[in-house]
Amino acid sequence: MNARLLLHPLATPFPEASPHREKTHDIIFTGSALAPFHSEKPRFLYKLAELGSRYKVQVIEGHMPEQQYFEVISHAKFLPAVNRY
Repeated sequence: MNARLLLHPLATPFPEASPHREKTHDIIFTGSALAPFHSEKPRFLYKLAELGSRYKVQVIEGHMPEQQYFEVISHAKFLPAVNRY
């Protein structure tokens, strides 16, 4: 499945490798956090918020330009990928 996403003609090319960056956040969640058609996401975020006492967690709601997205995720130790499929 992952190979199909990377090789699809409409897929965004993977960015060039960048030098090591300080990981300022343990977990960063991006995207549509409160999607009414995907009730598991808010439940997941509630559980994620419970980790806030032990880890530095950041939730970024909504769309970001590609360059800004790559910059933000480069500072995360863990980036959960939550999809409705």
